[in-house]
Amino acid sequence: MLKEIHRIMGGEIRYSEPRTPVVGHVEISIGKVVRRIEVLRDVKGLKQTELVDTIEVVVDGLRVRVLAPIKVLKAKICNAVTLDQDDRNDVNHVRIMIECACEFMRDVLAETGEGRITQRSAVNLLEELRDTVSSPHAAKAAAMWDFAYDLVWPMDDMRGCGMQKIERFVEHRLKTSD
Repeated sequence: MLKEIHRIMGGEIRYSEPRTPVVGHVEISIGKVVRRIEVLRDVKGLKQTELVDTIEVVVDGLRVRVLAPIKVLKAKICNAVTLDQDDRNDVNHVRIMIECACEFMRDVLAETGEGRITQRSAVNLLEELRDTVSSPHAAKAAAMWDFAYDLVWPMDDMRGCGMQKIERFVEHRLKTSD
């Protein structure tokens, strides 16, 4: 994949040392900015089959596929629990990804309301997010770092949204204090 990115984008290719999670990276210039595109062998906390769950984003006019926010949150939670956090930013990344996951779900709900995503697909993503933030790693990470996983839920968008499956998810699958 690294060679394919280099073939399409140009830039300078650099390979990483063996036995690291990074295969290598390509540095490309977009205008006056140099961007680094890394290719990973694996991601701690995720199975190989989960690494294909990507979304498309646009960065500086360039369309790129990145790991889906729920998967990034899951991986960062694992890192926060299993890796020494000296000189690492995984704890901050979890806090950021909690907000990103919430915004991602807001976008999913909007797309569902407009008929571009089925309610079943949206509920599947809600269930995946629920599984992620209620996992043993997530519980341990919350105890260690005081993460507020309740912030992953765009409750104002879910309650009274008029989408029956979404409202049932809130009623039956989320424990809420109100």
